[in-house]
Amino acid sequence: MEDNRNFATFFADAPKGKKIGAVLSWIATAILLVALFVPGFQMNFEKKDQNGKWKTISEKTDAYDYETAKESWAIKIQLHASAESEKLTDFLDSGKTNVLNYLTDGELMNAAPTALNQDGNIINEPSSKKGKDYTGIILLVVFVGLLIGATVAGVYTVNMVSFGVNLLAVLELVVIYLQFFKKRLFLNAIEPLSQSRLNPVMTMLLIALLVAALALSVAAVVADYVVPSDEESEDGFDEDDDAPQNAPTGLFDGPETGSSMSASAVAATLIQMNTGKSFAILNNTEIVLGKGSQANIIVSNPIISRAHAKISCHNGTCTIRDLDSKNGTFVGDQKISGNDVVVLTDGMYITLGNEIFQFKI
Repeated sequence: MEDNRNFATFFADAPKGKKIGAVLSWIATAILLVALFVPGFQMNFEKKDQNGKWKTISEKTDAYDYETAKESWAIKIQLHASAESEKLTDFLDSGKTNVLNYLTDGELMNAAPTALNQDGNIINEPSSKKGKDYTGIILLVVFVGLLIGATVAGVYTVNMVSFGVNLLAVLELVVIYLQFFKKRLFLNAIEPLSQSRLNPVMTMLLIALLVAALALSVAAVVADYVVPSDEESEDGFDEDDDAPQNAPTGLFDGPETGSSMSASAVAATLIQMNTGKSFAILNNTEIVLGKGSQANIIVSNPIISRAHAKISCHNGTCTIRDLDSKNGTFVGDQKISGNDVVVLTDGMYITLGNEIFQFKI
């Protein structure tokens, strides 16, 4: 359609399972947003025990070895001093090692201290690239875009899409940790002065958030398929009453029966755009459009109310009014509500929720 129209969201009249799934998906998306701000990385110093296995040392349990290892790390940074390496030291010492801080600091993205093996030989050189690196900003934009995509998919209750997008966001965070943080900055470097090594680990809080987000995304898809939808009666229509409504209102299908009707008795024609089906409306009659069985034009669409709108044709003039529908009635780009009555003219488009009809005289 050439003209822009306002479409109501799918969420309001979606089945119960889809609504629950969408809410769970939104919670998962919110958790992933929080994951950007929590401490995601911590610096552990390790040394070999009597059995030759590496064990973590801490300031509380092995104060001397811990301080020695930390000083050795600081000396190595100083030997290859640069603005980037100092950024790295400050980043680790501050404890604010969240993904957001890392990705938004272009100089930190270039940080790569020299790693030495047990013999003191260099196994990787510091980054020779100077200045800011915008890779982190690009990754952050992609991540935020994924969260927005998951949220929008939830609005339209497409929970399988929300699951897929949330999964991509989780994988991106894991890749950032493994490829850009751990592998790029540390390489489990062994400190020759203390015979200890530096081992970065992802914090348990970050791991818990990622697992929770994935679990909720899976639960959203399950709820979509498992929870039954509630068929609630609305607008005073009785779902058990399936009596035909076309005869008393003077509505009939144009292509099928229009030839048997007097042309002077037909006031207008209503064309359903997605199916191409047309309905001829007789003069001095009223018709109700909706998804309920007692509507004169039944529209099988979950966001359409059972009695959504009414068209009245008297003395050759047709008008439309909304019947307190949930997702609104639009004539062109104008939403009508309450007691508004709009006179229909030839060629006007009528939108019920997201279902479009064209009015023709």
